[in-house]
Amino acid sequence: MKKKRLGEILRERNQVSADDLNKAIQDQPGKLMHLGELLLGRGVVSKEDLVVALTELSRVAYVDVQAVSIDESTLSLIPGAMAKRCCALPLEVNGTKLIVALAEPQNLQLIDELRFKSGMIIEPRMGFRTELEAAIEKFYGPSEPVLGPTDDRRNVASRTAPSTSETRNGIHLVQFARTQRRSHAGNTVGTDAEIKNDSRRDGGFPNDQSCRRTPRQ
Repeated sequence: MKKKRLGEILRERNQVSADDLNKAIQDQPGKLMHLGELLLGRGVVSKEDLVVALTELSRVAYVDVQAVSIDESTLSLIPGAMAKRCCALPLEVNGTKLIVALAEPQNLQLIDELRFKSGMIIEPRMGFRTELEAAIEKFYGPSEPVLGPTDDRRNVASRTAPSTSETRNGIHLVQFARTQRRSHAGNTVGTDAEIKNDSRRDGGFPNDQSCRRTPRQ
């Protein structure tokens, strides 16, 4: 038997008009929001009717995440960044199972990610995306801006590249060091010449008593 779609269930129960349904279907492509949430957002279907239809269709129970309380130990099982990315909110621990409300409770890839991260069996519940996003912000705090690849490269460059003043100072230091080396080399040559002159005057040895030969008696 062919599985019915959400629009068909709502139409059979006269819970949405054909015009409103067709308009929503036409506008849906390119939107992250599912058809049911699009209809709900436009006020053309009641939340109660939509929840009943979605539960019947997905076989996943709905949870109103606006009315839940969650302890810190449960929240810590799923990092905030992952909760925001997956639009998933951990609700309760039940033995080896973690009950999680998701905007896409039938997305097996997301469920597998959450299972791997938490180390627990994920028991999904259905939640509306707008409600989940508000609840995630409430429990985890506001979202932080996410930097793109270009911004990351710019930030790395700004942290590693020297400033103009540092570059100029570096050039000055290099020039100063070269000048000092030349000066030091010149002084050394002059000192060697003086030593040679002294050694000639003292019979071939530097003017140092320890280096002079003692004449034989």
